[in-house]
Amino acid sequence: MIETLQRHADAATSATSAGQCAATVMADLGEGEFLVEAGGLPVRCRRAASCLLAPELNDLVLLVRLEGARHYVLSVLERHAPARIARIELGDKASLSAGELVCEADQFALTSTQAKLRIDELGYVGKEWQGVVGAVRHTGRWLHCVVDRLMQVARLSSRQVQEKDEVHAGQIEYIAEDCARLDARVSMLTARKLIKVDAEQVHVG
Repeated sequence: MIETLQRHADAATSATSAGQCAATVMADLGEGEFLVEAGGLPVRCRRAASCLLAPELNDLVLLVRLEGARHYVLSVLERHAPARIARIELGDKASLSAGELVCEADQFALTSTQAKLRIDELGYVGKEWQGVVGAVRHTGRWLHCVVDRLMQVARLSSRQVQEKDEVHAGQIEYIAEDCARLDARVSMLTARKLIKVDAEQVHVG
């Protein structure tokens, strides 16, 4: 069916008059080519570089004929199915530049194999943030975190501090189910009022 329409389209392409007219998309031939109906005739055409919104089946488009029987779809005038996802195709590479860019949407989704962001200052304000990743690596000069409550759950935990590790807290409690060990060249345990050691056996020295 498509091949028959293409043969008729090749014959009708040279017969259509020059200028612009409205047309209806009949088929997507791939590689940026479409088969449209203009004036009751099938016309084979290409999507113009300025037509960012990808035409869909039965969409109403603006068709232009140039010299040499070349036809192009300049834009999509009316979508046949407005509820369908509108696709904007920019080719293999695209660049967007603006002094200020604002994007607003009820829902926003970004899908990419690789993504890189280079931002001098980044601010985020929201109610909740969730992330599921295989690995997280942070490299920076300093990290400052202020929260009302911090909870971490891990199967294994390891931390290395080259210089001083200091903790200020109103109360500190360490609970080990099996063994707790503190090893240092010099260890000091001081208290202002009371030091209590309670066990079945206590070995000193």
